[in-house]
Amino acid sequence: MKTIFLAIFALFSINSFAQEWTSNQLEVIEKFSLSEKDNRGIIFTADNYGCDVEVDSQLQAIESFFNPDIRKDIITACISGEEKDYYNKPLGLKEVIDIYLSITK
Repeated sequence: MKTIFLAIFALFSINSFAQEWTSNQLEVIEKFSLSEKDNRGIIFTADNYGCDVEVDSQLQAIESFFNPDIRKDIITACISGEEKDYYNKPLGLKEVIDIYLSITK
């Protein structure tokens, strides 16, 4: 009986870690040939220190993240201009797609 409860608990806990993707997010994943399980991240910053990518806009930074020249687990993109509240924080694929959708739509 304990084994059955353990198996049920394991299934529910695995499901709780799964991310739900909207149709718009899935379109972006397909457009850029990304993977839903992509574990890379990006840090946007207005500082010009320790940049992997220097760009003029958030859109350019996001597109360089989606089509990377540099393959790293986390890249730092220095963007000239106004700083946003999500700058200087590591962002995962889902957050970056949401920002991309807010910029392009």
